[in-house]
Amino acid sequence: MYLTKMKRLFGLNNPWPDAFLKSDCADDLGLVDSLVAQTKTPSLECFLASRNGSEVEIDFATRMLQIDPTKRWTAEQLLSHRWVTS
Repeated sequence: MYLTKMKRLFGLNNPWPDAFLKSDCADDLGLVDSLVAQTKTPSLECFLASRNGSEVEIDFATRMLQIDPTKRWTAEQLLSHRWVTS
C-alpha cells in the first residue's frame, strides 16, 4: 500500500531505483505498478498546484521528495534552494 502511494506521488513515470530493485520487495514492484495505474491519487506536482503552490515551491518539494535516493537533494542543497534563500 505504501509503495503504491510513494510511486504515484513521487515518481509515476520514473523507473524504480536500484535500491528498490535489489530489495526484498522487488517481486512486488510489478504489482505496485499495476495498482498505481488504477489509483486516482494525484501526482505531487498536481497536488501542490491544486493548493495554489508557486512554481518555486513545487520545484523545492519535488527535489526534496524524490523516490530515488540518488536524485533526491541533500539537506545542504535544499538549504541553498531559491525557495529557502529568497
